[in-house]
Amino acid sequence: MPELGYFCTCTLARRTWQGLESYALTALAQKFGIVYCAHNALEDAMTCAQLVQLSAEKFNRTNIAELLAAAGIQMSTLSNYGRAFKR
Repeated sequence: MPELGYFCTCTLARRTWQGLESYALTALAQKFGIVYCAHNALEDAMTCAQLVQLSAEKFNRTNIAELLAAAGIQMSTLSNYGRAFKR
């Protein structure tokens, strides 16, 4: 199993735009004028990617490592995920 990295875009949104009424993906898309068809995996991913880009612009960062550091978020890994299913 490869060691895959991930981070939560909801946590990133909460750190980037504090005090919003809602951090639901539909609410964030509406706030930032992102055209979004909810509950479609590709649309979800594309909307999250656009929110990451907007967050990077707000923090004035050009890569994920710098953005997560500025937001105080650490990258997590999925490396142990498959081990729970091995017999």
